[in-house]
Formats: sequence, structure tokens, C-alpha cells
Amino acid sequence: MNKPSITFQNVLRWSNEECRAYLEKQRWPSGPVCPKCGATEPYTITRKSRTKNLVTKLYKCRQCKQQF
Repeated sequence: MNKPSITFQNVLRWSNEECRAYLEKQRWPSGPVCPKCGATEPYTITRKSRTKNLVTKLYKCRQCKQQF
């Protein structure tokens, strides 16, 4: 099957969420993995307050409780 080609012009039109989803898929093709302990079933958390960091979605490991 042919993969849809990703061009620079297409990437420029992506939203932050689309970029994040693409990069996560590149890093973790089988789903997110904790970088500290290697657990494969983290859950997502969201920031409750606005900070300088614009990332709103984070992962938290069920085993070691590390955020990533």
C-alpha cells in the first residue's frame, strides 16, 4: 500500500495537535512507553493552569508515576 506523502507544505498547515500526533506515532509506533521504567500503559493527564509551557497533554506512568 502507498503511504500518503508528507510534504513540507502540508506540515506547515498542520495544527499543534496534528504535529504532536505525528511525532508520537514516529517515536512510539505501538503506543507510548515510559522512558524511565519501560511500562507500556501510561495514562494521559492535562494541565490545569496556564504556564509558559504550551503542552497541555502529558502522559503519566502507572508504575513509576513519572510524567513524560
